[in-house]
Amino acid sequence: MEADQPTGDVFIYTPEHRHEKTQPDKAKVLISKKLASINTNEFAGNTVMEEIWIGDQIQHIANGAFEGCKNLKKIHLAGPLPVINDGAFTGCSALEELHGDVYTVGVDGFKDCTSLKSVILGEHAYWIRVGAFENCKNLKRIILADTMSKLEDGAFEGCT
Repeated sequence: MEADQPTGDVFIYTPEHRHEKTQPDKAKVLISKKLASINTNEFAGNTVMEEIWIGDQIQHIANGAFEGCKNLKKIHLAGPLPVINDGAFTGCSALEELHGDVYTVGVDGFKDCTSLKSVILGEHAYWIRVGAFENCKNLKRIILADTMSKLEDGAFEGCT
């Protein structure tokens, strides 16, 4: 995950889009600096998004926020992210890597992300919950920080 900025045709997701329940209709999505979190099921089932840029102002990605976004390939994190909550990216089957400074990955956070190959969690990594990376069958590389103190049983179940 990189902190770069998107180029080309980009959907800038704002508080107005949230209020009107407008879904991004472009492959590249930038979360507005005016938002501090991504809400429960906010983008669930969106099949248009392929890349998303999440700024350092985001403190929380809620339950199921991106669940079933089967064409989401890349997440770009600009800064530390305290919480990726339960099921936030479940079923994002095109997602290939998670590289960022993430403190906590919730229950089933990336379950069934079958294309996920690489997970690198930064210096604040603290807790990986049960099923966080369940059935990520192509996971080849995992790098965890020495700050890691809670790794629940079954966090990587089904990873071959």
